[in-house]
This record gives sequence, C-alpha cells and structure tokens, in this order.
Amino acid sequence: MDTDMDGDKGDVGEQLPEEPVPSEQGQGSEKDCISDLPNEVKDLVCKDLDNAALVCLGKTDKEWSQWAARGFSDGGTLAVNEEVLRRALEHGGDVNAIHRGQGEDYATALHYAAAWGRDTIVRQLLEAGASVQALASGYRVFERCDMIDMAAGGELAQFGISLFRELKRTRWLPLLLPLIRRHGEVVKLLFEAGATARLGVRHENPALQVGRVITAFHIFATMTDSEFNGGGMREIHQAIWDAHRAVCMDAAMGQEGLAPLHISLEFTNRFMLTRLIHGAAQVDVQSALGRTPLMHAINLCAGATAVHRRKKLTEAVQILIRAGANVNAVSDAAVAETPLVCVVLADVDDWARSFRDLKTLLTILIDNGARINGFGPGPSILHALCEKVIQRGRSRSFDNLLAFLVDHKGDVNLAATPTGESILLGLIDQYEQVPTGFFHGLVNHYGATIRPGEVDQAFSAWLESPRLRSAFRGYDVLRHHGEHITAQAFERAWYQAFARQEEDLYLRLVAEDSPRPADASELVAVALRTPNHCLWGYVHTLRFDANYVSPEGLGWLHMIVIKLKCTNWRERHAVEDAAFLISRGTSVCIEDHEGLTALQQLRRLNQPYPELRLLLHEAKDRERGEI
Repeated sequence: MDTDMDGDKGDVGEQLPEEPVPSEQGQGSEKDCISDLPNEVKDLVCKDLDNAALVCLGKTDKEWSQWAARGFSDGGTLAVNEEVLRRALEHGGDVNAIHRGQGEDYATALHYAAAWGRDTIVRQLLEAGASVQALASGYRVFERCDMIDMAAGGELAQFGISLFRELKRTRWLPLLLPLIRRHGEVVKLLFEAGATARLGVRHENPALQVGRVITAFHIFATMTDSEFNGGGMREIHQAIWDAHRAVCMDAAMGQEGLAPLHISLEFTNRFMLTRLIHGAAQVDVQSALGRTPLMHAINLCAGATAVHRRKKLTEAVQILIRAGANVNAVSDAAVAETPLVCVVLADVDDWARSFRDLKTLLTILIDNGARINGFGPGPSILHALCEKVIQRGRSRSFDNLLAFLVDHKGDVNLAATPTGESILLGLIDQYEQVPTGFFHGLVNHYGATIRPGEVDQAFSAWLESPRLRSAFRGYDVLRHHGEHITAQAFERAWYQAFARQEEDLYLRLVAEDSPRPADASELVAVALRTPNHCLWGYVHTLRFDANYVSPEGLGWLHMIVIKLKCTNWRERHAVEDAAFLISRGTSVCIEDHEGLTALQQLRRLNQPYPELRLLLHEAKDRERGEI
C-alpha cells in the first residue's frame, strides 16, 4: 500500500447489525459428507434428481447455498455453482442461513460469495433476499477456508498495525472483503442493496445503537489518489463517500477509538488527509484517550526512525494546524497531554538523530500559539522534559531542548497545575534518579527553585537522601531555604540526627544555626539509652526537662540503671552521666512505673556499683536538705 497521507474517524449513529439468529445450518459437528463432494459431483447429483428428490435434499442439507457461494470461479464451475444455488433456493434453501464452522465461527453465503468477488452469485443471493447487514464471526471463519491470509505479510497486514488489529477483533459484514480486494461490481451490488459504510463491528455490546466500528472511511484513509480513483473503483468509492460521510466521517474504530483522520496519518497519506479535511471531517476529533489527529501525528513523527517519514508527518502537522487544529488541545485526564507535551513524551528511539525534526515541530506549534506555560490537568512540557530525563538519563539533546524552551519563555518554576508542585520539587523527590548535571544546570543556570510552601517537603527529602545532602552532588535545602522551614520540620531533623546517630546532620543543623527544640527531652532519652551514642557529648547544649519521665514510666536515672543492667557499660560512665543530669536538676526521688526510685532499682542489680550508689545517696540527702 503506497503511503502519501489520508484518513478519517468517528462514532456511527446507525443501528448496528443484530446478532445472528440461531437458524444455524451446517454445524461443524454435524456436517454431512455431501458438502465435501467436488462441485462437479454435486452438479451430477443435481442433474439426476427429480424435483421431489431435490426438495428432500434441500430439507436435509441446506449447505448447498454455502458451497455454491464458496466455490471457485474457474472453468465451468461457476455455472455449476449458479445452478446448484438456483435449485437450492427453489427448493427451500435459506439464503440467510448462518453457516457455522469450527468453534464459534459462522458466516452467511453472501459473505463467502462477496469475499471471492463472485458478482453473479452475489446478485442471485441478493435477489433472493440475502441480508447485506448479516454478520460473520470474524477473520477466522475465512482464514480456515483459505479465503484470506492473516499472516504478518498477508493481504490485510498492508493496512498497518492499528487497522489490522481491529480487523482481527471485529465481526465482518459482507462489504468488507470485496471493498478491500477492489471487487468493484460486488461492492456496487452490495451498496445498491442497502449496505452502509460499516465493515466490521466490535464484539462487545453488539446491541448498542452507536458503537466503535470499522468503516469504509477507515479503509479509504489508507488509499492513495490512484487507489481511490483508479482501477474502475472511483464511481463506487465516491458513491459510498457521498452517501455516508455525514455519519461515518469521524467514526471511532476499536479500543483506541481512532478516526479515519488518525489512520490517514499512520499512512502519511497527504491525499486522503486533505480529502477528509475538505470533506468536513472534525479536525480535532478525539480518540478513546482524547488524542486529536494533531497529537497522533506528533506521536507518530516523534517515534519515526526514518527521516523522510518525519518530514511527511511534519507536513501533516502543518496541514492540520492550517485546517484549524487546536495546538493547545488536552487529551483525557488519564494521559493529560497537549501537542507540545506529546513531542517530549513520545517514544523516541534516538533523540540525537531526531532532535532537529522535533525542534522543528516545537517551533511550528509555538509559532502557532501553543502555550509553553499554560496550565492544564497534566504536566507542562518542561515537567514532561524532566520526567523524560529521569527515564532516559541526561543527554546533549535534552540540554539543548531545555535551553530552547527557556529561550521561548518557558518558566522553570512553573507548577504542573495551579495547586501542583514545582518542577524542582518533583526532581528533589526523585533525586536518586536525577542526573546531577541536569539538576544543577536547572538550578544554577536557569534559576529553578521551590516555593515557600514546598520547603518542608523538600527538606524531608533532603533529610532522607545522602546524595541530596552531598556537598558536591546535592542541593542544600537547609542553606538555601532555611528561613521557610517550619519548627516542626526542624524538630524532625534534630530527632533524626539523634535517632540515627547522624553526626554530620547534627553539625549541619548547628552550622546553619537551625532553631533547636524547645524541649529536647526525647533526643536526650534516645542518646542516654544507646550505648556509646555519638551525640551524647552534645546533650549539654540542649534544653530538656530534668525530671522527664518517658512514656514507659522511666526517669533519667532509671534509664542509667537499666543500661548498666543490660549492657557492659562501665560504672565510671554511669557516674559521669548521672552527675551531669543531677547537676541539671534531676531528682533522685522520681519513681518509675513500679513505684521505685533509681536507687531502689540499683539495689536489685547483681553488682553493687558502689560509686553510683554513693552518688545517688548523697544526691538524695542533698535533695532532702540533710547535707
């Protein structure tokens, strides 16, 4: 199939064909041997039977119309088949019988005759009342009869992956194969008998009045000028076009909901693209995900590996824009893309090789009013670029693209939505995956920053990421935004430093003169309970409650006694810590959850700890005024 440019799509508002009525004939499991006889033998059988016998045969085997329609048209066989069909119909054959094959396969005689382009048989069937709206089960019933080749290189593969996939998913009407195979006389007969532009109907919801279908316009969308107008097909193609364009011009096809315009872009078919547009196709018709033909063209262009294909799709973008395509359209919330965002998010195989053409696309869109900084339900193009950098890593192309967007007034401090996060905050939250050079360039060269209301979240990420806190590879949220960090966030930072024994974090907080907790009792408790805690030496700089009791009902001195009991802590260190706490006002008379003082708990230990016991006795006497 040549590729030039042509397509179109939409929902079909006509009543879809009904499910086949189970007047099934020729069940695969009950198929009689007569049906497998050669046509010549069947002809001989017919000639030797009188009318009464033919009537009897028609009652017992109603597949005569099926094999007559399926027979080949070589030599004199066609005449044989026509005669058999005539006799079968004269003697009670059902022209609309549903002939079933393997599994769920089924079709009518009209499907078979139309598929082979047997116009005389088709005419006979139509004159006998065959329904042009009858449905066949789909491609398998024809494939199993060797009437079509559904392999990757078969005749239907020429229609591209989207159309080919839907051809395999739909139930077929008689018009489909003769239109594809350019059997002009058969197409004309079916059209004159009332066939619409519908060719295939999705299996789901067959009773819907409006459904996603394959139409003749989806097939037209793949045709070049010579294919549409040549080979004796122009008149019938135009007749179908004129009769059904109001309903089918924008018909949605399949799960993706592609319109003929979308399909024409997949074939870079300029002829049919412009024909559809001039035929009043909706230039902003949306697919199932809300993507317009402009978005579809951009996605195809960005993902194209061949330069000539990107050039043709760039031309298609310009044609669509000149026809009024919305350069700021937004797809459904599930993807929330704009044409600009599509350029960046597309699956580009080689950015370095494609960059020039993609930059041309961006220039066309921006020059025609695409808003780099426009708010929408999804990310801006700058947000999308940052996500792409995280996915693919830093490259010269991404650096150049960032510079290009900033030169065109792109705001590196734009939020994704009015209430969404800034670009820099999004990168901070994923900092382990962000290329350092790209991040620093965004901050140092382009001035990216975070908003005051985002500082606590950024500070939390900074606390959790050693890489982000790195002097050379990180971003110092504490230094750059310390004035906007809340007291609660600082308290969490101090607690983390003590709980994880992060001395470097503690020293950073001190160096930046970060506000200390008004009551650091929890920090002191963490340090006191932990043997050889690296930050215990800094406890004297903190304000804490000298008579603090933990949630477990333990005072400071009780904690010292427990640490002596449970670890190999030396008494000398216990005496030093107890003396420090007593000097800060800790009472030796505080009772724990058992109602015992630290001195009473000390007596329970296996060792006497005389120095600590003496210290506590002296402190108790002093507290009672006895010294």
